[in-house]
Amino acid sequence: MRKMRRHPRTDEYLATTARLKKRYTRDNLLTISKGGRPSRYSRYEDLAWKKYMRANPGRRRNARKPTIYEIKRMTAETSPYYFNRKTMKHWGQTMRDFKVIDTGRPGEYIITAPIRDRYTGRVMGKSARLFIRTGKHYGVLKSVRGMEP
Repeated sequence: MRKMRRHPRTDEYLATTARLKKRYTRDNLLTISKGGRPSRYSRYEDLAWKKYMRANPGRRRNARKPTIYEIKRMTAETSPYYFNRKTMKHWGQTMRDFKVIDTGRPGEYIITAPIRDRYTGRVMGKSARLFIRTGKHYGVLKSVRGMEP
């Protein structure tokens, strides 16, 4: 099994978030949002992510997002049944139904598709998965609860 390369500026990002947690923790409580608006900690943590992690020197600026067919090929080993013919037929999905949405973080994409009733064709919900690229030809699908694009 191949070892994943670590992002070159991971240590700087982790040190910055540790300082932020120490600075904005009150009574062992770290506030993430106030009244639906992000707190100072959340805003600074997002800025640190953009500064250290998003500026990946190995990634092209205009890298295109992968198609659903490329994601199916990359996840064949890690999630062999997600794009299986029987599974998609059970949920009333086709490959054409899947949408790939860029999250803004390098190598992370959200995959969504409607869940349809097999008999009436009525949309009954939506499935969403987070695709994380772990290598040039490999990736992992993780379930996402409550995340709707």
